[in-house]
Amino acid sequence: MSILVNAVDTFYSTKNEAVFSASKSENIKRNVADFNTDNNTKNSVYFFSDDKEISLNLSNESMELLTNHFSANDFLKLSNGNIGLSGKAAAFVEGWYKDIMINSNFLNADRDKNGRIENNEHLSLKNSVEDVAKNQDLSKNFGAVVLRMTQSTTGYVENTISDKSLSIEALIDESIKSDRNFDGIITRLEYSAKGGTDMQGYTNWAIDALNDILDDSDKAKNSFSCRSYKQNLAFVCRQNIK
Repeated sequence: MSILVNAVDTFYSTKNEAVFSASKSENIKRNVADFNTDNNTKNSVYFFSDDKEISLNLSNESMELLTNHFSANDFLKLSNGNIGLSGKAAAFVEGWYKDIMINSNFLNADRDKNGRIENNEHLSLKNSVEDVAKNQDLSKNFGAVVLRMTQSTTGYVENTISDKSLSIEALIDESIKSDRNFDGIITRLEYSAKGGTDMQGYTNWAIDALNDILDDSDKAKNSFSCRSYKQNLAFVCRQNIK
């Protein structure tokens, strides 16, 4: 038995809406002498936020994205082997850092101040997205569901409890990857794509919506595979009954 799932173009009507926005940050040129190099932590990236020096261990993927987009002059080689950010690169990273710490409430959610969001701390972290959608209910008799209309989308929604531990570095890495055009905004489609292609974003969005429709028992016993059709941005997902 299989269930056909069609996500029509109006389901993606909010695809260009901003769900997360980097905070404003000044474009300030820095010199090597501005940074404290006493910290010997390897693979750290240094920048300033409200005149306070911050060091983070960003992923290699994030660093590659940054160095490919911004001027080489924005990346200062420090005496301890780490990188100091300057100019537009520093402003970009600081903008997302401040957004996560303040707007997504990381600062307050991290109640034990261990630098990670864990267990019920997730309930205070505002890094999720919520859609209000008008969709056809799952029909097991006819084996089909239509994802037909997203009426509104809201960002900065409280998370759910998770056994996953989230660091500030992991969240900034995700923001850097998701903000594919470096405009300081993550759209609904970019949020679903997680740094991938538009088509991956459309697919992930449809699968997430389908999971919301299915009840817990269906989720436990069924798995899904999706094929995408670029012509009309529609998807056919097959539900494989175990």
